[in-house]
Amino acid sequence: MDDKRVFTIPNFISAFRLLFLIPIFFFLKQDSPTGNFWAMFFMVLAIITDNVDGYLAKKLNQVSYWGKIIDPVSDKVCIAVVIIFLTFLPREIKIPIWFVVLVLGRDLAILSANFLVIRLKNTVGTSNKIGQRTAIILALVIILYTLGWEPYCLIMMWIGVVMIAVSLTSYFKVFLNLMKSPPDKYRKIGNNYEIF
Repeated sequence: MDDKRVFTIPNFISAFRLLFLIPIFFFLKQDSPTGNFWAMFFMVLAIITDNVDGYLAKKLNQVSYWGKIIDPVSDKVCIAVVIIFLTFLPREIKIPIWFVVLVLGRDLAILSANFLVIRLKNTVGTSNKIGQRTAIILALVIILYTLGWEPYCLIMMWIGVVMIAVSLTSYFKVFLNLMKSPPDKYRKIGNNYEIF
């Protein structure tokens, strides 16, 4: 099994990312050009930390079992909570509720599948390229809705719908491969088809 360290610099950065939700909420609630700008600023900082923690994990040789869990969970919580803000806060332009349900459903399905693999197969994966691209698209949806840039936010949202479907299909295949594989292939598949 992987390195079980919890208190590493990358893990701290991943967890710290959740604190950006406080100023994001504060500024989104203002629903003003200045407030939207500052909300976007903190969103961009959160995105930067998502890249920094992965870079440092490899650079400092601190890739860990818990890091593979903390980082994607932090990402998914941040995306889900900000999308909820943009749906339920009193704002002029809101994200549709059905899109929130779709995003939350996808993330819960992926997290549930991964925790099942951890429990039954004793292995942990990290994000694959499709998952990373989907996260980028969702981040763009959030930023465009934050700025109220119509119709671009709507166009990007529908691209997000397509990416959510593609990523779910990809992860479902990975999940089936991991569940079917004998113990000597868990690690190999975990490296080639990463689960988050």
